[in-house]
Amino acid sequence: MKKPQVSVIIPTYNYGGFIERSIRSVLRQTFEDYELIVVDDGSTDHTEAIVKSIPDRRIKYLRHTKNRGGNAARNTGLRAASGSYLAFLDSDDEWMPDKLDLQIELFAESNEKIGLIYSGVNVIDQTGNSPPLKLFPKARGNIFTLLLKGNCITGGGSSDVIKKECFENVGFFNETLPSGQEWDFHIRVSKIYAIDFIDECLVNYYVHNANTASKPERIIRGYELILSVHHNDYVKYPSIYALQYYELGIRCCNYGFMKRGRSHFYRAFRYATLVDTAIKTKSIIQITLSFTGSSLYSAIKKKSSSLLLC
Repeated sequence: MKKPQVSVIIPTYNYGGFIERSIRSVLRQTFEDYELIVVDDGSTDHTEAIVKSIPDRRIKYLRHTKNRGGNAARNTGLRAASGSYLAFLDSDDEWMPDKLDLQIELFAESNEKIGLIYSGVNVIDQTGNSPPLKLFPKARGNIFTLLLKGNCITGGGSSDVIKKECFENVGFFNETLPSGQEWDFHIRVSKIYAIDFIDECLVNYYVHNANTASKPERIIRGYELILSVHHNDYVKYPSIYALQYYELGIRCCNYGFMKRGRSHFYRAFRYATLVDTAIKTKSIIQITLSFTGSSLYSAIKKKSSSLLLC
């Protein structure tokens, strides 16, 4: 049988209430030369029944006997994929019908140095706290240093289409990361390949209470590990490294992890160069305020953001 041009991978775990929407959005693609690999990471809900109730020969259902984490599920999908391009979709998100068509067309028109193409996203808050937000892509080309500053690729991985050779050259997803796996992978890809985008919002990214984004410990630990894993890259850009640790310290303190945040402010002060006087000054202020405790810290921040300098 002819191999599909694109392998679409949906990792999932106990998202039986969302996954049909994601699968249907793939099946509605105007681009049809793909396979759809759903990797069930040991779900205990009705996820398997939902997937198997959708009759389409392009769907392949793989299942882990126990929960191993989202990165392991993505890697299982990668090993089973036969397409020349890989696309990932989180099982609570959905695509616009022309997403793959537009991205594969851009790959065909681009030079060989392009390894990844992404798009804008519609951020939809299902908790009802805010109206939909459109995030348009901005970063293209050789964006390695931009990615060291943060994951400027919109979509949380659900907007990416990636050449298979990228995984052969930079490796699979890091299974030790509890969060931020896309950011880590994007950094590794950008060291070798240029990156491009479609300037349209082609993904609906849903925010709800079950998101990883609602789990502070996982967010913080993922951030810490990424700075550690890419230490050899960051030390070449000390100003960026200092700012990353400063922002990580702020995030820790905002979540109430005061001692942890304080340790990151110390690192920010350490890596800041002599010309980074603002970061050095702000780090000292934050170190001092971190001793006040989470409640007082929050109260001071609420009353005087200029004092906190964040």
